[in-house]
Amino acid sequence: MITLSLAPYPELQPAIYLVPTPIGHLDDITLRALRTLATVDRIAAEDTRSARLLLNHFGLQKPLSSMHRDNESARTSALIDACKQGERIAYISEAGMPGISDPGYLLVQDAILSAVPVIALPGPSASITALVASGLPTDRFLFLGFLPHASARRKQALAPFAYLPLSIVLYVSPHRISEELDDIRSVLGDRQACIAREISKFHEEYLRGSLSSLQLELAQRTHKLGEMVLILQGVPPQIAAQAHAILQAQISSPALSPSDSTSATVSLNPSAPITILSPTDPTPLDADAALQQHARQLLQSNAPLSQIAKQLSHHWPQITRQQAYALLQTLRHPDETSDV
Repeated sequence: MITLSLAPYPELQPAIYLVPTPIGHLDDITLRALRTLATVDRIAAEDTRSARLLLNHFGLQKPLSSMHRDNESARTSALIDACKQGERIAYISEAGMPGISDPGYLLVQDAILSAVPVIALPGPSASITALVASGLPTDRFLFLGFLPHASARRKQALAPFAYLPLSIVLYVSPHRISEELDDIRSVLGDRQACIAREISKFHEEYLRGSLSSLQLELAQRTHKLGEMVLILQGVPPQIAAQAHAILQAQISSPALSPSDSTSATVSLNPSAPITILSPTDPTPLDADAALQQHARQLLQSNAPLSQIAKQLSHHWPQITRQQAYALLQTLRHPDETSDV
C-alpha cells in the first residue's frame, strides 16, 4: 500500500466528478484524481471490488456504491438527488475514462438535464494511448469501441467506414479476436494495423503489420492475449475521394448495367495505389466500371455467389444484395443476360 499526504481540496463544489482510473499500472493515476477521491462525499463505481483495491492501495476510505451498465438508469436519479442536496460524488469505471465503452453517459446526461455540474478529470485512456504508440496516423481518427458480437452485425457496422481517410480505433475481445479480424479483413481489406495488448501492464505489447500478418502471429499463440486495442490505417485520401465520387454518381444515377463501352480499372484496395485507365477520357470516374472491377476481384475467390453478393453489397451500400447477385451472375456467365 502507498500512503500519500493527500490534503482534501478545501472547497469542492457539489457536482458529479468523472475520475479516470489506471488501465494498468496504478501509478498512472493523477494527483488531482487522488485528491478528488479523497475529498468527495462518496464514490459510485462500475466494479466496487476493483474500486476498493484502488482506494486501499492509496490509503483512501470512502463510502462506495455500485453503478454498472445494468443498473445505471436506476441509480442515476439517486446520485443526482444527492448532488442537489449538496453532496460531491465521484464516478469511476473499472479502468480508464468513464463513459468510453463504459457506463457514465446516462449519469452525465441526467446531470446536465437537472442542472447539476459535471466535472471530468483528464487521465488514462486505452484508446488514445494505443493510438499514439501505434505508428499509424494520429491527426484524424474514428473511435468505434467494441463491435457487435454477431458476424453479420459486425460487417454491417463496419461497412460505412470502409473508405474513410482516417485511422480507426477499436476495442477487441481476446475471445473473439480471430473471428473479428476475419470480418474486418473481409469488409475493410488487408490494411496496415496495430494491436496493443495489456497496455500499462507487465505484459504490454504492440504488434504491428498487415491484418493478415497479425492473424498469423496470433494463431501461433496459445496463451490468453488480455485486453486489446486495434488501430486500423485509413485509406489514402485519393481513394477516399474516388469512393465518394463513385457513391455520388450512383446516387445521381442508381441504375447499374454492365457496359462494354468504357474500359476503366479503379483499384479500391486500401493497401494499393489507385489507377484509372480509360482510352476515351482518363478524367471522369465510371462508377459502373469501378463496381464491376471490384466484383471481378471478389469472383476470383470462387466463393458462392450468395456470399460474394453479401460482401459486395456491404462495400457498395447503394446497391441491394439482389442487385449485387444479379451483377455477379452476369460477370461470371457473360454469355447469359441478366438485368441488374
